[in-house]
Amino acid sequence: MVSEPQLLGQHELKAPSISLGAKHLFAHGIFEEETRPNLEKSISQLVPDGNPSVLTINDKKLAAPLRVQCKWTDGGERMKE
Repeated sequence: MVSEPQLLGQHELKAPSISLGAKHLFAHGIFEEETRPNLEKSISQLVPDGNPSVLTINDKKLAAPLRVQCKWTDGGERMKE
């Protein structure tokens, strides 16, 4: 889990694929045609109920999948924990 978002800037990804659990949000390769329409959708259309989520990012430049825990906000208000 990345607990410090600034660390994400240290990774120069070439062709990342992103998933939420078993659901591919965007993937290169065999799932690219199927997931390409998601690039035009808002995150609220892709993540159910705006719940805290763990996104998994895969890329050839990463030694292992990168998991990022996201907490979504609406209208600039911070979510209560």
